[in-house]
Amino acid sequence: MNFFGMGPLEILFVLGLGLVVFGPEKLPELSRQVGRMFGEIRRLSSEATSGLQHTLSLDGPGVARPRRPITPPSGRAADEPVGKIGGPEAPLPPY
Repeated sequence: MNFFGMGPLEILFVLGLGLVVFGPEKLPELSRQVGRMFGEIRRLSSEATSGLQHTLSLDGPGVARPRRPITPPSGRAADEPVGKIGGPEAPLPPY
C-alpha cells in the first residue's frame, strides 16, 4: 500500500521524526491541522474541477447550437454522390 508514493516503513519514519521534532504534546494538534489542510485542498480542487467542467460543457444553456447540414455552393447536399465532374452535360451548339 502506497500513500503519497511512500511505503509503510517511510510513513513510520516520518511519524517518528515528527514525534522527535514536535514532541508528543503538539503532534496530535499538528496532525489535525494537516488533515484539515488536505481536506480544504481536496474541496477546492473538486470545486475547481466541477466549475471547469461546467464551463466547458456543451450541454450548458446558450453554449450548444444546433448543427445545420453543410451544403456546397453547387446546391447539392454534402452526402449526395457527385457523379461526373462538372455536373450535367450541356447540349452541343449547332454548327
